[in-house]
Amino acid sequence: MPITVEEKYGRRLSDKSAELTYVIRGTSDDASARAELLTESSLTHDGLQRDDVEVEEIEGLDAFIGTVRYDSRHYESRVSRWAAHAGLYPAGATR
Repeated sequence: MPITVEEKYGRRLSDKSAELTYVIRGTSDDASARAELLTESSLTHDGLQRDDVEVEEIEGLDAFIGTVRYDSRHYESRVSRWAAHAGLYPAGATR
């Protein structure tokens, strides 16, 4: 049976973060469920960057609840590090 990932609902936690919940079916292996969630969930949501992914087993059903968190601060931090590395502005400087 193939692993399926179905988005259930999402919620905006603030202007800088959001959380989407998924049901992952077709596996009892948490690593497989997490890998499939990473593959199927978007890298961005409403302008926010994917920050964290976790899965929790639904016992006895070969299914998991997956949670994907999106955060602008995480994204801004990565952009700042990249820009400093690329020499666009000095390390430690803020935009």
